[in-house]
Amino acid sequence: GYAGGGICRSSGTVLNTIIVSNTVNGVESNLYGAASGFTYSCAPELVAGEGNKTGDPRFENPAFGNYRLRLASPCINSGTIQVWMTNAVDLAGNPRIRNQFVDMGAYESLADGGSVIFVR
Repeated sequence: GYAGGGICRSSGTVLNTIIVSNTVNGVESNLYGAASGFTYSCAPELVAGEGNKTGDPRFENPAFGNYRLRLASPCINSGTIQVWMTNAVDLAGNPRIRNQFVDMGAYESLADGGSVIFVR
């Protein structure tokens, strides 16, 4: 079978990409062809490969088209920086490199992690 709207890779490298929910009736693969050549990407089928993740990317609200990453996403700060990213921006116009890291996917997370302390 074929993937739903998934990625068909015949050569080259797929990098910093999130590929989920691109199946036909939840049965087929998100990918068509070999998974080799995928690095620093997230998809259920990417059990091997440098920097790859297989878990839920934890989008904010994909049902309403919000594919930004929630703070608990395993894809935050999990991408790999490329030379062209120095002055590049994400789909929302935010810097692609943030705090010397890059996220997987099309949007950079804007929330900085940290501790919240309540004092009474």
